[in-house]
Amino acid sequence: MTLVKYRTPRTSVFNTFFDDVVARDLFFKGLPKEESSIIPAANVKELENGYEIELAIPGFSKSEINIELSGNVLTFSAKKEKEEAETEGKYTFREFSSKAFSRSFSLPKNIRTSDISAHQEHGILTITLPKEAPAQPQVKKIEIL
Repeated sequence: MTLVKYRTPRTSVFNTFFDDVVARDLFFKGLPKEESSIIPAANVKELENGYEIELAIPGFSKSEINIELSGNVLTFSAKKEKEEAETEGKYTFREFSSKAFSRSFSLPKNIRTSDISAHQEHGILTITLPKEAPAQPQVKKIEIL
């Protein structure tokens, strides 16, 4: 099953031109049209014992995904390259493509970074960020001298 972005029917050529050329140039300067839509959608949930981040990245395998933690910044990136070549008689047909993305999140200070885990299922990458247990106040008895 493939996911297709729903687009409302156009009533004029101007609307299509505006969306595909003008709006793209204003909001995604310098990016080709294919790359402007490659930033994955994300859901962030706060749970009782931690946080959960879900990224929609269909088409990427586990080996193509990279997750890095630097300080309190968690960065997800992936790159996929594809090349096809077909020779028929004197002609060679060659096609290649590349898809890549990078997305970062600043983490709160109460995350237990040693226990961060991730798994991927059905095109959804889920990262679990457990919270540190709150420090228990220590009671210290002070003697009067």
